[in-house]
Amino acid sequence: MQSIRAVLFTALFALASVSARPEAPPAPSACVSGTMTCGGNFAGGFTVCNWGSPVSFACAPGTKCYPNGSYIICNR
Repeated sequence: MQSIRAVLFTALFALASVSARPEAPPAPSACVSGTMTCGGNFAGGFTVCNWGSPVSFACAPGTKCYPNGSYIICNR
């Protein structure tokens, strides 16, 4: 009985002392989510940051992107 208790105690102690491997820090984002900037893959268009990745959009035909504070507008 003593040896069973010793084995169980040793096993529990070993499990409790095992530390989890630290995860790698997240990769830096290419942009800050929600930010809008003129430019991107479309002439006169704009980009919106979506979870660290810029997504390009086109303005409507006959309009182009203009910065407006933290936002953008598509106008003539």
